[in-house]
Amino acid sequence: MPETQMTVQPSCYLIGAQKAGTTYLASLMDQSRDICVSDPKEPHFFSSHYDRGFDWYGTVFSDTSKRLVDASTTYSFIRPAESHPAYMGEHVGLSPDVISRMKEASPDAKIIYLLRHPVDRTYSGFLHRARFSETQSSLIEYYKENPMLRLASCYSAQIERYLEQFSKEQILCLRANDMYADPLGLVNRCLSFLDLAPLIAFDPKETNQHKSYVTGKLYRTLNRIAQISPIKSAIEQRVGNSDLYKQAKARMKETLTRPAPELTESEREFLNEEFRDEVGRTHALTGIDFPIP
Repeated sequence: MPETQMTVQPSCYLIGAQKAGTTYLASLMDQSRDICVSDPKEPHFFSSHYDRGFDWYGTVFSDTSKRLVDASTTYSFIRPAESHPAYMGEHVGLSPDVISRMKEASPDAKIIYLLRHPVDRTYSGFLHRARFSETQSSLIEYYKENPMLRLASCYSAQIERYLEQFSKEQILCLRANDMYADPLGLVNRCLSFLDLAPLIAFDPKETNQHKSYVTGKLYRTLNRIAQISPIKSAIEQRVGNSDLYKQAKARMKETLTRPAPELTESEREFLNEEFRDEVGRTHALTGIDFPIP
């Protein structure tokens, strides 16, 4: 544990799932006058930056007088218990110590876990990971070679790990499709879970959604140059939050990318079989049903 004293106590951990809409949900929650979502949304403190200490962690929250929300999706990359069918060995998934750190920092914190159909989440995760790859593997090849892709869709394994540290009453599992059907209703379920006043309305301009896309060689080249440029961080610091800068980035992305292709029928059949047992385990723990034909 870092030597610095623990002074930051999140009220809520929005742990994922990755590619399930957590960015959108966090932006909705941030519109509550009582909530401060971390900036960046995913500080990954308890998973990747714990050695920086709580003094650093406090800097990602602009107003610590409010209820703090850490929306790091790596917090649902925890290694399954050996007894779980998804267990894949010591080298896949993060140590359960991540959850122990979260519990020690905020023993009364609430956990919100946004779940997307595991087949669709896995495909979106594949697109996300393969987006900037120069060698384009097929979904099935990539899935077999990268067990972390499956792990992020094994919700029951993550829930079971959290139940070792947090009570069932501290964990709220939600379905991503319900958020897109009724965003105000779902965010108010989260606020009620946190014992906070509901939103009467939300500003769509203040929300943030990530859409799946694929890149071409030119986009990947420009992105690679931008990532290594020493000028990039200076530009982001000065104008990164300006509307003009955001609009310019959006136009470039729209010009140089194209919408992601649909999942093929054979790929969907493959993933349906892969997750048939998992959806049953998730339903038993959460009551959430993900139909698989």
